[in-house]
Amino acid sequence: MNLTMALTSEHIADLRFPSISVARNGRSFVYVGGREGSRQLYLRSLEKPEATPIPGTEEADGPFISWDGTQVAFFADGKVKIIAASGALP
Repeated sequence: MNLTMALTSEHIADLRFPSISVARNGRSFVYVGGREGSRQLYLRSLEKPEATPIPGTEEADGPFISWDGTQVAFFADGKVKIIAASGALP
């Protein structure tokens, strides 16, 4: 079994930016994943078997999780955007 399949059914994107950010507590991580030629951010908690797509993060690069784990910042459209880890709009 390869690493991609062990993480989720999405493929971790091969990008110029870092594609994954681990929460400070180590219990979750955000990564750039893709299906069928598109990419977006996914949140994966160690307590859940599947990753959750984060709405509003299409074509995102370089995610990083805030110190307290409540927000995710990322690059998209030539800007830095911030979104709630729960998926509120950027």
